[in-house]
Amino acid sequence: MQLSSLAELMLNPTGSWLGFCRGLIKSVLKSSTKTTIILECDTGELFVVTAFHTTKNSASILESCVCGNIVKFQNLKVQKFNSERFDGQKFYNTPLGFEFVVQSATVVEITEAAITKVFSIADITKSGVFG
Repeated sequence: MQLSSLAELMLNPTGSWLGFCRGLIKSVLKSSTKTTIILECDTGELFVVTAFHTTKNSASILESCVCGNIVKFQNLKVQKFNSERFDGQKFYNTPLGFEFVVQSATVVEITEAAITKVFSIADITKSGVFG
């Protein structure tokens, strides 16, 4: 599964309920009310998908989100960061001014990332899992 490009991610209009993204899971941050998934696009930039635990089906979505897997989300809410309450763009170090939020209608597809063999750091040209 191919990762989203930064340009592709920026095409999601803020306020839309039809957000779409594909990324490599870099980390999963859990709290008592929500889980935030930090993903990486094809050029290495980070973006954020948040799932509130009160959202229907969020538990089944989150249990399969493991670092190193590639995940494809469809039907996400595209929500602008409220920088007065919490500057997510700065905190998560993302070029996007918004986050994706899991909804009850969100569709998820998860695959394991292919491991690319490299012999030196110079061989790494894009995001991925390397061995």
